[in-house]
Amino acid sequence: MKPLLRLFAVLALLAFAPLAAAQSCSIDTQSLQFGVQQGLPTGQIDMTTTIVVSCPRGIGAIITGYNVCVSIDAGSGSGSTVADRRMSLASPAGSFRYQLYTDGAHSQVFGNTAATGVNVTFPWLDGTPSRSIVVHGRVPANQNGQAVGTYTSQLTVTMYEQGALFGTPASCGNAPAATRTFQASLQLQPSCTITAQPLDFGVYSPTAARDGATNLSVTCTRNGAWSLALDGGSVAGDVNNRRMRLGAGPATINYQLYSNAARTSVWGAAAICPPGVSCLGTGAAQSVPVYGRVPAGQGAKASGTYVDTVTATVTY
Repeated sequence: MKPLLRLFAVLALLAFAPLAAAQSCSIDTQSLQFGVQQGLPTGQIDMTTTIVVSCPRGIGAIITGYNVCVSIDAGSGSGSTVADRRMSLASPAGSFRYQLYTDGAHSQVFGNTAATGVNVTFPWLDGTPSRSIVVHGRVPANQNGQAVGTYTSQLTVTMYEQGALFGTPASCGNAPAATRTFQASLQLQPSCTITAQPLDFGVYSPTAARDGATNLSVTCTRNGAWSLALDGGSVAGDVNNRRMRLGAGPATINYQLYSNAARTSVWGAAAICPPGVSCLGTGAAQSVPVYGRVPAGQGAKASGTYVDTVTATVTY
């Protein structure tokens, strides 16, 4: 009987002894892609990724329990901190704010220490080989002024691990056991809006040309290239033969639209970058002049207001 008692006593002493062996568990990560944002300001974007923690659970290994913690650092984004994580663009320099959370309610920030990360356990005799940790990411709404491009941050995941035979350690400890990296990214694509003012030629003269001008206002995402086209109008539908009409009747007056002040370059349905305009978005409104001319020699016309509706299309 005494040898059996001694053997049992030895096993009891070993049961909750921490393992001094090298790392036994591992982690695997996936990228966090916030997708494509079309123009600004941003809407709120919520996405998730997963960290998988795996520990040995085969025959022989199942008698060991593990306590594992996982943390995530601030990331490589310019100016990023754990409290204010950032994805950045190298050129032109800029960043988007985002945050990582441990919960779906987005209330607990995923920290960079064992105590502020996520804890999982692998009790001894539990044969489940892995645990999945969901990382909840959020890009806050109403961010504005960023340039077109792909914003990224490289994040380092650190695992802390303790194991024990015939038991589960009370904590994961504070010594890093392994690290892995993953990338958070957001692609910003351009978006544009356009507004127009009427072009008023004034009073028609059958013997003299009448010149007029107006301005379009184009607002595009910063660093997004754009170009502009003008159609043939609602009366003629022909960029080479634009006409204004009096009411619904047959009376018309010929006119033309140009991209330059000299009125030598007809502005047609093919999108162009007009002379003297930087067709690269600034995030603010850009003024685009449109020059018009009613040629002389069209003879007498019935009195009234002649109108044509031209559609301006911005391509980006």
